[in-house]
Amino acid sequence: MKLFFLCFFDKIICVNWIRYKVGGICVLDIHNHILYSVDDGVETLEESLQILQTYKNMGINYIILTPHLNHPTVKSDIHTIQNHYNLLIEASLDMKVKLFLGSELYLTPR
Repeated sequence: MKLFFLCFFDKIICVNWIRYKVGGICVLDIHNHILYSVDDGVETLEESLQILQTYKNMGINYIILTPHLNHPTVKSDIHTIQNHYNLLIEASLDMKVKLFLGSELYLTPR
């Protein structure tokens, strides 16, 4: 059994990747810009929902949203990110997809 760890804003989760397999293919997206209106990705809630429905239709049921943080040219705000994450979860409940909040974190030298 293979395990990997994912770091999120408020916790570290150990994921058993076999649990997220369908027909031998992993169906966990770990990098995207689907969270709306928080960085240079999707602009509206409706677009986010359309993409999530496409993922669901393709058999992708577990999605880690990874908006930019600390990007040198893309401004983002942690409070907006968390608020839009909560709104997207609420809006997508009927889709039966599992969303996690991560980030694409830019590290820069001092």
